[in-house]
Amino acid sequence: MTRGWLLVLLLALSCAEQKDPIAATLDSVAAAAEERDSSAVLGHLAPEFPNRAEVENQLRRYFFGYKTIEVVIRERNVQRSGSTAWATFLVDFIGLPKQVGGFDQYLPRSAHYRFEVTLADQGGEWKITSAKWEERGDRN
Repeated sequence: MTRGWLLVLLLALSCAEQKDPIAATLDSVAAAAEERDSSAVLGHLAPEFPNRAEVENQLRRYFFGYKTIEVVIRERNVQRSGSTAWATFLVDFIGLPKQVGGFDQYLPRSAHYRFEVTLADQGGEWKITSAKWEERGDRN
């Protein structure tokens, strides 16, 4: 009986769909942001990514102002051509501001963004080469 379950488990694992590497990269960036790990977020940016310092400064501000951060990626659309990919997606940002001198009264507890990113396969790793985003007033 034990062998039967082991065989079923091995079969299920071998048939399990591999996660798309683009989706995995984006999910990894979101997880790093939730962990408040700016170096991990920046590690997903390609060396040629423009305005890296601006992104780093924004991350510092978010991580300083919020005690907890949740990032939900939805409506992901990915297109790929060879070693380049383009992705558009919506992000719901949910954060618990730190309570420091009334600072928490000025920070939003949620925000919604639309992202457009370009990625490139660089040595077997997908790196973000450019990104544009805009805040959306609604969830759509």
